[in-house]
Amino acid sequence: MSAADQFSRIAPYLTRALEDEYIQEQIEQAIRGLRRSSRRARQQSASDAVKDRRLRKQLSEAIDGFIQAGQALTEPPPKRHPIRRVGLLILAAAAIALAWQNRPQDE
Repeated sequence: MSAADQFSRIAPYLTRALEDEYIQEQIEQAIRGLRRSSRRARQQSASDAVKDRRLRKQLSEAIDGFIQAGQALTEPPPKRHPIRRVGLLILAAAAIALAWQNRPQDE
């Protein structure tokens, strides 16, 4: 498979990741969690790091962030409802027209 084919396969996912704030937040939280975990792990010996409950919790939360971002990427994007928008515009226009019609008249 050529690089162009591979890119065309992942392009929709990249676009969605760049546009979706929820996905970006999840990835950001996961990376922050990995940084905290890395700093904590470096301050300990390997045997102590394996036993450290706080370190395991931080790693678990970081992994959850990546999982949430991945699930959001694989789910279809939320549908837009243009009919709702049109309905709201009609309702707003009717309310404005009614208010205009019932305004006090200066004579």
